[in-house]
Amino acid sequence: MNVLNGEPFIDYQLRSIYKHAHEIIIVEGAYKKFAFATNNGRSQDTTLSSIRSFPDPDRKIKLIVKDGFYEDRMEMCNEFMHHITGDVVWQIDADEFYHDHTHIYIKELFAADADLDTVSFNFIDVFGSLKLQTSGLEGTGLQDVKRVHRFAKGDIWINQRPPVLGNELGQIKPINKVIQGDELERSGHLMFNLTMLFEKQIQDKFLYYQAKEFTGPMYDWFDKSIRTFRDKFNMLNFAGHLTYLTVIKSKLPDICIQIQQDCIDKNTKYPFIPDSIHYEIVTSPVYNPAVRAAYEINTLPQKQWSLLKLALKVPVIAVDIFYTFDSSSTGFVFRVFLTKSLLSLKKIFAGWFRLLKKAIARPEAINNEI
Repeated sequence: MNVLNGEPFIDYQLRSIYKHAHEIIIVEGAYKKFAFATNNGRSQDTTLSSIRSFPDPDRKIKLIVKDGFYEDRMEMCNEFMHHITGDVVWQIDADEFYHDHTHIYIKELFAADADLDTVSFNFIDVFGSLKLQTSGLEGTGLQDVKRVHRFAKGDIWINQRPPVLGNELGQIKPINKVIQGDELERSGHLMFNLTMLFEKQIQDKFLYYQAKEFTGPMYDWFDKSIRTFRDKFNMLNFAGHLTYLTVIKSKLPDICIQIQQDCIDKNTKYPFIPDSIHYEIVTSPVYNPAVRAAYEINTLPQKQWSLLKLALKVPVIAVDIFYTFDSSSTGFVFRVFLTKSLLSLKKIFAGWFRLLKKAIARPEAINNEI
């Protein structure tokens, strides 16, 4: 686990995983892109004292603290690789949680199948006071997150986005078997990401994403989307994709409910983002048609055989935008719609162009594509 400014989650995370883990290796600190969140590379809250004071009767916890900044996420992740003594590594963030039955299930999977090398999870991005989640990642490739990996001594990370393991020679390790997030979700196993509960937490995370150029500038996004919910379809600040809130239907892990109760009952310094307006709108009957239209925009067809399907969808969606979305969202939604429509056309014609080149160069190859 890498952690910087991990309050209020770090204590709950240790409570959640301690009984399941063979060892817990924590690298506390920051890499250079997170310099805005720290003065000296150290956590500015009580993260370190929480880790050091956590009861550790089985001596499972190893805390690594180095002076200065790591160069990037991969260097920081490789720091904990040198200390692993087991044969499976589960990367986990301080603010992501799992049901107990998921920890048990994953351990059993790796014990029963020597060919299993990687497990990934679909996740729920929890928003506000744990009643809502951000949605709309279909088509982005971001929904399935690699988290658990077969490990051998000397392995290092070759990449972290997405995670790719290499051997001690720096060569990418072959993968025998992978279990994807969709399969695990069907069995009732998800990651619960508590990344958007508190105002400062959201601001810090999106300043980092902005520095990495994953999202657009902050400017007035936070006020329009997060605080006032005027712009309802830009919740994750993606310039070319529609993201929105929906009601959480999955049962949250017990530890998440404990966090909720403590933050409310104990009047902590971590108040939830006020989300009563958000919840009222999300559960209103006029909101669902807009969500369905947003999904259609996010998933516009892009395969070479879908030109007719695209031609039929585009005018219907264009009309829907002006009748379904409210005035505060229409401008952004229409810009995303135009961008995605042009991108779909580009990919469709690029597919046809590739087929044409193959047909000219080697006519029999076209049969394999068809």
